[in-house]
Amino acid sequence: MHLVDNLAAPTRILIVDDDASVRDVISVLLQEEGYECRTASSAEAALDIAAAEAPPLVISDMKMPGRDGIWLLEAFRERYAETAVIMLTGYGDTGPPSIASAAARWITSSSRPS
Repeated sequence: MHLVDNLAAPTRILIVDDDASVRDVISVLLQEEGYECRTASSAEAALDIAAAEAPPLVISDMKMPGRDGIWLLEAFRERYAETAVIMLTGYGDTGPPSIASAAARWITSSSRPS
């Protein structure tokens, strides 16, 4: 089953993480499922890609140097409200409730598929 069943295939996904190995692993796994992936190493780079390509889905790390995933989530809510955003965190937190409700989904390192 695909991550997002209700989007037309091949779904474009933007993966944002400051850790290249995390970006690569997520990208490879999603490409094997038929998704078209773009990657960005920072929130600013992600917004540049979004301006040019308008991805329907963004998967972003929450904690990154400089502008973090929370900032990116807020920027997407303001500029690209139709874009779904999934936040990743290895810290087991989901941030302030107002931010947590703006994300399509939070995935922590302790999340397990049901």
